[in-house]
Amino acid sequence: MDLGIFCKGTLDQEPVEHCFSALFALGKNPDPSYLDWLLKAWGWTLAVAALGLFLALILGAVMGTLRTLPTENSLNRILVRFSTAWVELFRNIPILVQVFLWYHVVPAFIPVMKSFPSYLLVSIALGFFTSARIAEQVRAGIQSLPRSEEHTSELQSPMYLVCRLLLE
Repeated sequence: MDLGIFCKGTLDQEPVEHCFSALFALGKNPDPSYLDWLLKAWGWTLAVAALGLFLALILGAVMGTLRTLPTENSLNRILVRFSTAWVELFRNIPILVQVFLWYHVVPAFIPVMKSFPSYLLVSIALGFFTSARIAEQVRAGIQSLPRSEEHTSELQSPMYLVCRLLLE
């Protein structure tokens, strides 16, 4: 296997002076090497994945917790319905369709989003899709606890009391 292909130019197939030229600014090749392209693509992939994961963890934890609220008052009922609609909407639309919608359709309806960089739009699509799955896991985890354990944790956690006071 010839690994020298990675240090060839993309236009003329000739070996380039510095294989990592675009990454480390070693030389200003007008024609980047294949290795430069690969490393940049890996960097963008990791950036989109990290941003999508960050968004998904935050939204998923919030939506999953909202789905477990008691529906005693009208605000809680609205929050539970909103979080349920969120999960059902983003969980039931395939990821490829969501990426297409967030990349092409949503910016057409919301002109401000046309100025967003493309990686941010794709990260939003990935984050929303994954947040629905995380929300369902958080909800299932909270509801799987027996009521006796839930009441015991209520008594031991001062944070629970603070959250209850804020929500009621």
